[in-house]
Amino acid sequence: MSLRYFFLFLLMLSTCAMAQEDDGRPEFIIVDRPSFANGSAVVGDGVRSLESGVLITRTKGTSDVLTQTPLLFRAGTSDDLEFRLATSGLNFQSSQVGWADLSPGFKWKFLDEEAATVSLVTSLTVPVGSRAFRNDSLAGSLSLAADFPVSESGGILINLGANGTGTTRADVIQPFFTVGYGHSVSEDSSLYFEAAAFGPDSPGAPSTTAGDIVFAHRINPDLQFDVAAFKGFSSYGLDWALTTGLSTRF
Repeated sequence: MSLRYFFLFLLMLSTCAMAQEDDGRPEFIIVDRPSFANGSAVVGDGVRSLESGVLITRTKGTSDVLTQTPLLFRAGTSDDLEFRLATSGLNFQSSQVGWADLSPGFKWKFLDEEAATVSLVTSLTVPVGSRAFRNDSLAGSLSLAADFPVSESGGILINLGANGTGTTRADVIQPFFTVGYGHSVSEDSSLYFEAAAFGPDSPGAPSTTAGDIVFAHRINPDLQFDVAAFKGFSSYGLDWALTTGLSTRF
């Protein structure tokens, strides 16, 4: 029942946003979830958005699944800069329930041309979550997000960066690379196909690869629904994941 009220709350926020007149805001909501990659676009000066969902993940080598409720709050501070606050929300795994860490950060769009748009995305995960789901230490993330339009209805998105694992005993810097293609199937609906590669997440661990397929539908200019499926292609790490969510701006 609480999820129903939450989704109704998001719908109310988007309805209020539609009633506001602001010529400076982008025509449509800018959303980063739910793929591995971040887009290069920022939400817009004075715009605030909330991306929410439910994510179910299984890791290879275990039969347990992890259920999370990811949230991403974004606040535009200028046309090219936004503040971000992310969390995996409430976590459920086996008999354990607890809150995830918080990750403040920002996105800065430093190149905006017809041929390409490129942004710097960074965050710092702070270990403030429940004991079972928090990092041992601070963990940073830094990446470049680049969009390359290839037609009126499609484009390529590339992310290149690295994450800290936040494990005190064996902290490593994990590089990652993603490449995806997005295609508009209608005025309000789109498909996105992505492949990703990740370096070792601990000493002695192998590199891994994975992919995902995303469907997104814009309910109105300020509210978007999405659903996605992920599959790991390696013998280690991600097995599969499913997610669905809503994003709104206000």
